[in-house]
Amino acid sequence: MTMGKNAFNVLLIFSVLLAGARELRAAEKTRMKIPHSHASLMGGGVAMLGDDHFEVKLGAVPKTLEVYASDRVRDPQPVSLFSELTVNLVEGEKKTVLKLKPGPSDSVVVATLPTQFAKDTAKIEVFARRKDPPSGHVPASGPASVSFKDISSRKPANGHTGHPK
Repeated sequence: MTMGKNAFNVLLIFSVLLAGARELRAAEKTRMKIPHSHASLMGGGVAMLGDDHFEVKLGAVPKTLEVYASDRVRDPQPVSLFSELTVNLVEGEKKTVLKLKPGPSDSVVVATLPTQFAKDTAKIEVFARRKDPPSGHVPASGPASVSFKDISSRKPANGHTGHPK
């Protein structure tokens, strides 16, 4: 009978250690992410809409912007998750809706800029709403904007190389 108790105790200790190791691994993975980082990953300006982030940068093609969607820990998110996604060029009281087309990955859209606008004072305004937000997700309450001047001079922060392709 004592042998059975010892085996049970060993099994119990092993189970507790195994569960602890799993929790430790999960915690380490979480710690690797920087929650709520607004650092530039792509060399642009970051606009936050609820829990989602949209990084706006000058596009590879002249007169275009690239808009990158990411979640609260800046993991790329497919733009198809959003039922509404609009990008506007705002110059004082004037607002121009920019035409969007698919980008080089599913988390990017490309917007075409007008040929003439006030680059020093213009803002890029982004609005998006998720189709099916995950549990606990904070929704967007209105548009967010970044200064055009900011996006034209940024580099990715801290050695970031951008969203994986």
